[in-house]
Amino acid sequence: KNLALKNGITINYQVVQKKRGYLDFLIEGDLDENEEIDLKKEVNKYFKDDIKTNFLYNQNFHTYSGKKIDFISKI
Repeated sequence: KNLALKNGITINYQVVQKKRGYLDFLIEGDLDENEEIDLKKEVNKYFKDDIKTNFLYNQNFHTYSGKKIDFISKI
């Protein structure tokens, strides 16, 4: 939301946690270099060094009953 309001960047994403302390950000499509920098800065504001993050691009999202889920925990 902050990226859209501050930077005009709209990103479709899904976050998956498979292991405590780690998050995978699944991104639909590609981001240009500036968008990627802005995204990583925004994520770092929330998690700092508490959570390790991994960004995966051109991903298909997991759905439940045909609906996209923003956050999935597998722990």
